[in-house]
Amino acid sequence: MLAVLNRAFAAANAEWDVHVTKSAEDARSAAQRAAETSDVVAVYGGDGTVSEVANALLGGDKPLALLPGGTGNVIAQELGVPLELSEAAALACSSNARRVSIDAMMLRDRAYFLRIGVGAEAAAIVGATRDRKDELGWFGYVLGTLDAIRDAQPIAFRWRMDDAEFGGEAVACMVANIGRIGRGGLRFSESIKADDGLLDVLIIRDSRLSAVGAVTASAFGAEPEMGDVSVGLTDLPFQRFQCRQIRIETNHKVPAHGDGDSIESAPFEIAVRPQCLPVLLPPTSAW
Repeated sequence: MLAVLNRAFAAANAEWDVHVTKSAEDARSAAQRAAETSDVVAVYGGDGTVSEVANALLGGDKPLALLPGGTGNVIAQELGVPLELSEAAALACSSNARRVSIDAMMLRDRAYFLRIGVGAEAAAIVGATRDRKDELGWFGYVLGTLDAIRDAQPIAFRWRMDDAEFGGEAVACMVANIGRIGRGGLRFSESIKADDGLLDVLIIRDSRLSAVGAVTASAFGAEPEMGDVSVGLTDLPFQRFQCRQIRIETNHKVPAHGDGDSIESAPFEIAVRPQCLPVLLPPTSAW
C-alpha cells in the first residue's frame, strides 16, 4: 500500500506524511493535526475509518481525499472516487480534482455519512461475524439484512419528522444519507443524495414476503413508495420519507447502528448538517 502511495505522490511531486492509526480516536486526532499543516487530508481504509476522519474535518476548509481500502468502500463508490488505490492517490494530488461538499447526519454530537439504523437491519449489521464479512464482503450485509427482516418481530415505533408526529409497527427504520448498499450498484433508492440537505427515512413495515420482496426489488432499481409525513405510515411494506430532523422512539431497547458500528439504542434525534464536508472527486464524477 505504501509503495503504491509513494509512486503516485512522487509522480505528482507532492509532499506527504503518513499516520498509522490503532483506534477511532487516533484517526480523529491525526486528521486534526494534518488539517493544520496540509492542503489535503487523505484517508486510507473502509467506510468506518473514513467516517472517523471526516468527523475531524467537519465545517473546515481542508478537503478530504478518499483512498479506498475497506470491504465496501460505499462512500467512495457513491461519489465516483476510483476504487483502484493508485488512481485514487493520483486524484488526491491532482489539480483537476473537483471539490464537492456533502451532508452529514448528526446524532449525539457525532456525524454519520451512510446510514443510521434501528431494528432488524441494525441487528444484522452489528451481529455480522468477521468470518461472514471476510467470506461474503458487502454481499454478506445484504443477505444478513434480508434474513433479519424475514425473522424479525414488529417493533412499536414513534417518529417525529420535522413538525409531523406519527407512530406504527415496523421491523426496521433506517435514516440514510447515501442510498447505495455496497458494490455492484445495489441501493435502497436512486433518489437519495448526499448533498441535498435532507434525511431519507426508510421504514420496513413487517417480515411478510411482500416486505422482503419490496426491499429486494429496491436494491435492484425499484423505488420505494414516497410517504407523506402529514399522513404517516400506510399499509405499504416499504416506505420512504424525507425530512431535515427526526426523533425516533421505540417501545423497548432494540439494536441500532451508525455507519455499521453499534450505537446506543433509541430514543434519539438526528439532524442533517448540509454540505459540511468538502471531498475531492474526479472531474468526470456525476456529483
